[in-house]
Amino acid sequence: MLFVSQTPSSGLVYGLGKTGILAKVSIVDAVCNLLLSVALVKPLGLAGVAVGTGIPMIGFSLFLLVFANRLVGGSVLVYLRNVLPIFAICISLQVATWFIAGEIDLGSYAKLAFWLAVLYPPQILVLLFFGFVRPERALIARTCLQAAGLR
Repeated sequence: MLFVSQTPSSGLVYGLGKTGILAKVSIVDAVCNLLLSVALVKPLGLAGVAVGTGIPMIGFSLFLLVFANRLVGGSVLVYLRNVLPIFAICISLQVATWFIAGEIDLGSYAKLAFWLAVLYPPQILVLLFFGFVRPERALIARTCLQAAGLR
């Protein structure tokens, strides 16, 4: 989630032409990912590969957060004050989904599709409500209606 939340930051960095530093950090990220994944695959199996990928992604995201804020003269603390409550909601909803999913039979693609259709729309609605202010929600609603040909 942290990595995805930094997508606008990377677009900003690219748009401001600061691609050199981003390329260097991406190379460091890739090398760390490879080394950690190889080191952790034997003792932890596939979970080791996930951890070996996740740690560099977190580091890259944190770098991007600080770097993008410095580029625009923003405050990391203000950014975190606005994002952390939504991040906490996302984590809570995802943990609840994992517990529910652990108790149900997902033995086929049809069952998986059904439960995804049941479990994730409420999460999306909660995030839309808490993650956006009223004008942003109205813009999202208009855009969705236009895309669906209903407006």
